[in-house]
Amino acid sequence: MPLEYRIHPERKLVETNAFGVISDADFLLHNRTLSEDDGFDPSFRQIVDLTGVLPGSSVETSTLYVIAQNNPFAPCSRRAIVALNELAFGLARMYGLILGGTCSENTGVFQSREEAERWLSESGPVAGLP
Repeated sequence: MPLEYRIHPERKLVETNAFGVISDADFLLHNRTLSEDDGFDPSFRQIVDLTGVLPGSSVETSTLYVIAQNNPFAPCSRRAIVALNELAFGLARMYGLILGGTCSENTGVFQSREEAERWLSESGPVAGLP
C-alpha cells in the first residue's frame, strides 16, 4: 500500500508515510483504514510525509474535498504535511485550505521533516519530537 501509517499512542501522534505512485483511491483507503483502527484517537496529531511520492501520482481536487469531509481527525487536530515537489506541496496547501474552518492554522505544509516536527511540537510537547 502506498500510504502506511503508524499510531504512536504515547506521543498522541499518527505518522503517515506515502511512497511510490499514489492515487485518489490510496488516500480514501488510508482515511477509512485509519478511522477503523482501534488504536486511533481523533484528537491525535498527524505528520504526513509525502517525500517518497513518485511522478505519475494523481490526486484530483475533488478527492481532496472528499478526504477533508471524511477526515477521521478532530477538527482542530494539528497536522503537518511534508512535501518536496511542487505538485505535492500545492495539493497539500490546497488540502489545508479545504479543511479550513476555525482551525485552519492547525494544518501546516513544510519542505523538511525537521521543520514539520518542530512546528507540530509547538502546540505542546510530543515525546520524540524536538
